Amino acid sequence: MRRKFCVLFVIANIIAGSTQALAAWQDWKLLFSLQVDQAAGPLAHPTGLYADAQAERYYVTDSGHNRLVSFDRSGKLLHAFTAGGALDKPIAMSKKADGRLLVLEKGKASLTEIDVKTRAVVTHVLQDKGRQIFPQRLKGGSDGRFYVIDKASGAIVILDQGLAVSGRLQCPGCQGGYTDFSVKGSEVYALPALGSEVHVFDSSAALIRKISLLPAPEFPVSLALAADGAMFVLERHAGTVARYLADGHLLARSLGPGQKEGYLSYPAEIQVDPWGLVCVVDEGNGRISVFQP
Repeated sequence: MRRKFCVLFVIANIIAGSTQALAAWQDWKLLFSLQVDQAAGPLAHPTGLYADAQAERYYVTDSGHNRLVSFDRSGKLLHAFTAGGALDKPIAMSKKADGRLLVLEKGKASLTEIDVKTRAVVTHVLQDKGRQIFPQRLKGGSDGRFYVIDKASGAIVILDQGLAVSGRLQCPGCQGGYTDFSVKGSEVYALPALGSEVHVFDSSAALIRKISLLPAPEFPVSLALAADGAMFVLERHAGTVARYLADGHLLARSLGPGQKEGYLSYPAEIQVDPWGLVCVVDEGNGRISVFQP
């Protein structure tokens, strides 16, 4: 009798766990998707998103069409910009203090400044002590500095407003270096390629703590931070988002693979925008999905 009770107890827990997992799978509300209309042509390999709090706009780097595409906060298409054909596989962007756009071009392994008013384009090939930097990610901090991942070394390189190197965030004992990071105030949260922990650096580039992710995410590709300290880790192959508490324990997994609205296909990046919404760059489906978590 006792054995039968134990079996029933295990089955009940499995059913309860499955119900909780299903609830977590469906707990995000899709608000809208950033997509280009038929006149402008669909997005082809969108790889990066920049949410401009001041202008209240979203900018998408459409690598497949060598252009930047802007939308308003409601998801309405505003403009598709090719910089006169000067862009070569743009994969990320940010904005400088003077309003100029800063675009990471994979094709040129460079950062490009664009003055939207004058249409002037200046390309910068980054150097650090005579060695070329091959930038992979690009994000700006509240202190005016910019951060990029150097694909050659796997480190996060810190740049000043003049795009000169002012420091490096090294990945201690890592294989493959960092795959993504998120900037929160004066701290940088960095995600190693293997994704079993998150490294936190202070403004002086000192590693101040490590947060173990339990259980470890599967094929992590991007990291975003919620206002409450929770961490969103994007799992590219599974098309899911693992949400971890600030202490690194898994809370739930959301979303899933598919082509329909609200599902993901080989997503490339996740961000929490200035308005608290979660934005997922869905490369495989050619859109950016914006959710209320």
